[in-house]
Amino acid sequence: MEPHILAELLQEGDGEVTTMLRHSEENIARVHPDGLPKIAVLVHGLWMTGHEMRLVRRKLRRAGYRTYRFWYSSVSKPLKWNVEHLRDFIRQLPEGEINLVGHSFGGVMIKELINRYPELCTGRALAMGSPFNGCWTARRFARLPLSCFTIGKSISETMRIHTAELLEPKEFGVLAGNMPLGVARLVGGIPGPNDGTVGVEETRLKGATDHVVHRVNHFGMLAAPGCLRQVQHFLKHGHFAAVEDVVKRKRPAMAEA
Repeated sequence: MEPHILAELLQEGDGEVTTMLRHSEENIARVHPDGLPKIAVLVHGLWMTGHEMRLVRRKLRRAGYRTYRFWYSSVSKPLKWNVEHLRDFIRQLPEGEINLVGHSFGGVMIKELINRYPELCTGRALAMGSPFNGCWTARRFARLPLSCFTIGKSISETMRIHTAELLEPKEFGVLAGNMPLGVARLVGGIPGPNDGTVGVEETRLKGATDHVVHRVNHFGMLAAPGCLRQVQHFLKHGHFAAVEDVVKRKRPAMAEA
């Protein structure tokens, strides 16, 4: 495939765009010594498009990864449909080591993909703020009028799960936040430590190889330098760094003359 191509895979019948694949000439040039590139597929969360993960993408590109953004309909399509399209998206990527990075419900999508098609993830997987064990906020929003248009089909299938599990032995990291600033405040707030949208306990995944908590909220983790370093560190090493090693300390204020 040539540089600067935007490939859109269309659903047969109604012409709906279901996935997008973008890559740049810079990405094409980054190849591992063994001749195969390291690939990172980014999967967005509910209501999002993947553009909110641009800093994660930039961090990984600078680290030598070819990055691809997977877009899916998080509201109008069921979970199985979206997972199957993620499967098809990965299968048409160039040969290389496939790593997966998901934010919020995107991490749930990745977990489901690995449980069903483990051979597709040949590298490591990482979830950021992902509600594996149900979602308190989604359940509260589901009580509101017209919730079918806000919550949608995919997350409705998983928001009442109590104990999620990774069924296949993969290096899978989970990054959570504990700064409670987010949409959950509109429906009364989440009990216990949370990132304003997802509770820390909701991010626990049985079978995951590592779990780390940073002082960030749900979307702040996509921009916080410490979290971006953790993403790169986990994909490279298979485990997270100590939080104090990746979070820059503030410089002491200069004394007035």
